[in-house]
Amino acid sequence: MSDMLSSQSVRVFTHDSDGSKWQDFVRKVNGAIYYDFNWSRVVKSAYGLDSFYLALENNSEIVAVLPLVEMVVLGKRALISLPFVYYGGILCCREFSYNIAEKIL
Repeated sequence: MSDMLSSQSVRVFTHDSDGSKWQDFVRKVNGAIYYDFNWSRVVKSAYGLDSFYLALENNSEIVAVLPLVEMVVLGKRALISLPFVYYGGILCCREFSYNIAEKIL
């Protein structure tokens, strides 16, 4: 497991980032429409909320993603994975362990 973790890095995408690498990954793993990078722009346009999309990279290739939206919940700032929909959480490829992605992201 330590070899798998040694070449990891986390990259942050925002609604104004170039999300092409994110898009390619979501299409590759057949992620739901809400994982689409353009969803961050929809949330920004419709609700004025900022998004922080975390991508776990292994040797510069995305292997897992976690889309987060900054909201105020009970008077406190919070990062929520895909609010307003029934999807959310970590999306990862089969070759990479969900358990490892969860520990890193």
